[in-house]
Amino acid sequence: MRLRFQVLLTTLSKTTKHISVFVLGIVMARMLPIETYGSYLQVQLVVNTLLYAAIFGIPHSIYYFLPRVRLKRQFILSTAYLMFALATTVSVATYFSMPWVSIKLNNPDIAAFGLIVALMLFFQIPIKIFEPAMISLKRIRLFVAVNASFNTSFLFVMLVPLFMGLNLRGLLIVLVTFYVVQFVVIALALAYAAYHAPDADEGEDYELARQLKFSAPIGFSGVIGEVARQVDKIIISVFFNPFQYAIYTRGALQIPLINVISNSLHNILMPNFTKAVQENNTAELLRSWHGAIRLMALFVYPTFAFFVATGDLFIPALFSDKYAEASIIFQIYMFTLLRRITSPDAIIRAIGKTGILLKMSVFSIFINIGLTYYLISKFGVIGAPVATVATTYTVFAIYLNVVSRMLEVPIRRLIPWSSLLKLLSMSVVAILAASLFRLSDIPRLGLLACIAFTYGLIYWVLLRQSSVLPKSEREALRGILPRKLQWAI
Repeated sequence: MRLRFQVLLTTLSKTTKHISVFVLGIVMARMLPIETYGSYLQVQLVVNTLLYAAIFGIPHSIYYFLPRVRLKRQFILSTAYLMFALATTVSVATYFSMPWVSIKLNNPDIAAFGLIVALMLFFQIPIKIFEPAMISLKRIRLFVAVNASFNTSFLFVMLVPLFMGLNLRGLLIVLVTFYVVQFVVIALALAYAAYHAPDADEGEDYELARQLKFSAPIGFSGVIGEVARQVDKIIISVFFNPFQYAIYTRGALQIPLINVISNSLHNILMPNFTKAVQENNTAELLRSWHGAIRLMALFVYPTFAFFVATGDLFIPALFSDKYAEASIIFQIYMFTLLRRITSPDAIIRAIGKTGILLKMSVFSIFINIGLTYYLISKFGVIGAPVATVATTYTVFAIYLNVVSRMLEVPIRRLIPWSSLLKLLSMSVVAILAASLFRLSDIPRLGLLACIAFTYGLIYWVLLRQSSVLPKSEREALRGILPRKLQWAI
């Protein structure tokens, strides 16, 4: 299966989950009291932080070891056992620590959900190996079929009890039931793929100690990195009540499609990066990386410009006027999008120097905590997103410097700066022109629609007339589109 179709399929399958979560958030924000919704978000904060911390870098090790090991079935089975051990340990610890966590998060009510949170973790942690195993075994279609099925059904499973008027505990019990079913089906799909995975005549022998040595730096950096990504929300939760936390999180919004495309693209490209590093082919590594960066910027930069310009319209239209205070938080948060064009740490993982990731994660969490505490004390809630943006770009700059030294390539050649500047300029010009509709008296939803349509049209015309994308990358994009729409690129 060609690379572009792998990216398209995995992106579409995972996008359905993010869209489902996004839509569910909109419905819950509108239907639930703000305090109740804040409690739900705090439960998710605990689960998501512990989930990505608990996997200990093991899923990333699959990308590295599965193509190399001789006994592939043994490797998958051993990795699954390892994930079960982690899931059990983390779930039990979480159950007994929830009263303490609830006090620290300034919401004693969520202490009653200790068992629910523990079960959510137990059934989600092991299945984190599903994607890397399927991709490494070239089982993209099976992964997409299973993943898309559950991602699509998630929204309907949660909307039914929500409209039935279930309380927060009832909603969480339904969510746990969904995770149990998902776990069983994914375990069966993984067992099927592993059973049919042919062992290689040549290759490395599996060594648990070596896998743990590789995973440990990623795991520790994952713990610290996840806390660093959530530190603004954690600190807001500690200092403010669930009502204010709900307002803040609706502003600190992640755009679903951007994160999915970025993660899928780099996951798919990891084998290519690793192969280029093994062959000492820096030129091929940079070619692949630059193509990925331009592809991401093609979507990220216009998204950034649009939401910064229309955040004061978008947030109230999405979540209702009771969340209007979240608009400025959202607009500031959108500046983190500019960094989403690439993940330099993917290159570091391909090189195998994962210890650097741990050091960077430690640095990022300390600078983020320090900046967040300081700016909140000076400017209140608004200081948190400013600290997040400042930390994001500080860490990104350091990562670029590290990769530059590793590859012995100057930073000016590491990133296709000229292409990025052109794409950003086109985005700014297009949104400035489209924003002229603000001078009219069009109602909010109509105004958003007019700005969005005009902006998209102008950006498309400018992109068509520019030479920012090389011919090969234009052809690759055309190949993704249906034949009748290929003229648009």
